Amino acid sequence: NETSLDNYKEARKRLELSGAEPVALALLDEKLGRVLATMNRYDEALEVLERPAEVYREARDLESVARVTALIGWTHRYCGTPQEGIARIQPVLELVTWTGPSQGLASLHLALAYLHFGSGKYQESLEAAERAGELARAVGDGLTLAGAEMRRGTALTMVGRADEGTRVLEASIPLLESAGDLSTLAIALNNLASNYQSEGDLERALERGRQAMSTHERVGNTASIGFVELGLGEINLYLGDWEEAEVAIEHGAATLQSVGASWYAPFAPLHRGHLKLRQGRWDEARNYLNEAIALAEPIGELQILEIGSWLMAELEIREGRAEDARSRMEPLAEKGSLYQCLHLTNLAWAQLMMGDPNRAAETANQALAIADEKHQRLWMPDALRVQGMILARQELWGEADSAFEEAISMARSGSYPYPEARALYEQGLMHKQRGATRQAEDCLSGALAIFQRLGALKDVEWTERELTVLDRPAEPAR
Repeated sequence: NETSLDNYKEARKRLELSGAEPVALALLDEKLGRVLATMNRYDEALEVLERPAEVYREARDLESVARVTALIGWTHRYCGTPQEGIARIQPVLELVTWTGPSQGLASLHLALAYLHFGSGKYQESLEAAERAGELARAVGDGLTLAGAEMRRGTALTMVGRADEGTRVLEASIPLLESAGDLSTLAIALNNLASNYQSEGDLERALERGRQAMSTHERVGNTASIGFVELGLGEINLYLGDWEEAEVAIEHGAATLQSVGASWYAPFAPLHRGHLKLRQGRWDEARNYLNEAIALAEPIGELQILEIGSWLMAELEIREGRAEDARSRMEPLAEKGSLYQCLHLTNLAWAQLMMGDPNRAAETANQALAIADEKHQRLWMPDALRVQGMILARQELWGEADSAFEEAISMARSGSYPYPEARALYEQGLMHKQRGATRQAEDCLSGALAIFQRLGALKDVEWTERELTVLDRPAEPAR
């Protein structure tokens, strides 16, 4: 990209010295701005792109105005200023709409879909992507159609239609390959990795994530490379390879830090916070999660706000602040977002810790029903664990044991060792509560072995304490 940038700058200088027409310079500035945006030099890109936009306005070339304005909007999305991008696009969109279907109009709607997505307005993003696709089909614009289908698939996922979203994303892959749009192809692959992750198919998620990484490396977009690396770290965190997860997350965070301010910035502290929470480094987790939420709030990035709040609520519960967790989860649990199962699971846990097992049971059942309906297999073991805890509190031993066994079985079959260990731990406490000391010791010992292998420091500490105080009755004399 540096070579391309130098070539475009040199070509522009020669054209300017030769007295070239403004339109010729404008065409070169478009290419220059696109390269700068790909290199994550967003402020420079925006400054350069305004030059051809002005030239085309003066020439009354609305199609070219639309094309460049769409690129300006796209740049604002990744710069982390989506509202400015929407404000920049809207008047041009209204003007160009009167001219009828065109490639420029399709590209404006696609840019609007990106901007709405970046500000957490997923339904609006879906509608804009659908309109972009309709216009692209009408004018035979395969490139914009492929991009619109990718954006539509991701928006479908975020509005709770994940199965449909996955199908649309998979169908967009050959379209993007045919159009030669490597940047959007890499985004589609990474979004598929995220979908397969929530479905619990971590090996497939890892495969798509690695494909996204290799594609982004071909493009040379540093911020996107760092973002995908964070996602690969997250997958390894669930798979139980925490050392690999930490390497990927720290490297991805450092890569994003080198880029500076961007839409991607809040994801680094979010993933760091998740890792530190699992490791039992709670002070570090709290600091990172607060940082992620603070960065996401001004732009309304809902993914960060909802996942960050879920993780913060878990930390609050484990620190004995269930009331804070309940207050944090209640408004989110009612929203019906992609992450509703996670919010309901933590809400049920908080309700149980506050001494309301009946309400907690209703909430946990709702979490499990939603996870089952949306095929969110990755999150079901934790919901089953909380359900088992509630049933144990109610002294419904058989039902509690069944819930724990289902959680353990599902976690093992999916290769999610941390949820497996957490379910074993709670099953051990249940057996201890009902006086089944040998079974309690077996479960707690199994949990401890997993926690130690992973490096879950707080969980190791708590499990060792339970094993130490376990009061095993003496064997009867023979």
